[in-house]
Amino acid sequence: MSLACALEERVSGNFTSEPNRRLAAHIRKHALHWFWFLIDPTIDATNYRSEQAMRPAVVNRKVWGGNRTWLGARAQGVLLSALRTLRQRGHDGLQWFSLLRRTRGTLLVPAATR
Repeated sequence: MSLACALEERVSGNFTSEPNRRLAAHIRKHALHWFWFLIDPTIDATNYRSEQAMRPAVVNRKVWGGNRTWLGARAQGVLLSALRTLRQRGHDGLQWFSLLRRTRGTLLVPAATR
């Protein structure tokens, strides 16, 4: 029996608590997705890479005490996410933002160069 089938079997009962019913429904809906990394070797089993990608932003927040407003926190999150995406796709983030400031229309994040 596969792990996904075993997990689905565990959550197929009747639950009296609403949070447990909601969790069981979520698990049934996504059981196969949770173990997809066992089928596809290109998928990481953990979120280690994403945790490491967020690390500079976390250190920045802790050193500077966070943002003064929710708007500032949102702006910092979007900016750092865009910079990280550009770096992962092999582009210079500062160069892209410079071009963005000089462009009148929409400027899409370029595709990967690698």
